[in-house]
Amino acid sequence: MKLLIALCFVALVGLSLAQGTLYPNGCIWIEGRCAYGCEDGTHDYTTGCDYVTPEATCDNPNPVPDIDAGEVCDYTACYCNSPTVRDTTTNKCVRLEDCPKKEEEKKEVEKKEEEKKEVEKKDEEKKGVEKKDEEKKGVEKKEEEKKDVEKKEGEKKDVEKKEDDKKEVEKKEGEKKDVEKKE
Repeated sequence: MKLLIALCFVALVGLSLAQGTLYPNGCIWIEGRCAYGCEDGTHDYTTGCDYVTPEATCDNPNPVPDIDAGEVCDYTACYCNSPTVRDTTTNKCVRLEDCPKKEEEKKEVEKKEEEKKEVEKKDEEKKGVEKKDEEKKGVEKKEEEKKDVEKKEGEKKDVEKKEDDKKEVEKKEGEKKDVEKKE
């Protein structure tokens, strides 16, 4: 009987000491007992009686202790091992550079790209309008030059006609004088 009690005592001590080796990554402690172990790639985080520092996540890779919540006693959780952070969408530990972009960030980037394209499109349209305006002005200028040339040619013809008329008048006057002289 003494042997049986001694064996039970040794078994109890052995099991209580072996409990820590069953969970090499640490435990979540509830009421002084290890409720379950932390998964691979994580470790247990406990505060004792202190401020809780949130787990590093994709959204907050460098957390600071939350002093607004006050000191918390007997808090335990499984935090990702460094250099990984928790991806809150999948609840897995990932490297910071492997974190997915937030939908808001994606939408913001897309919105900026769309705005940039719109600005470029407006600039191109503006350049196109300016180019059309320049072409229109060029055409108008050519038309004005053509009208000026036509006007000058018309004036030149008018001057030539007047000179021809003047010569005819002089010729007729000369003939008239010749006729008078002969008489």
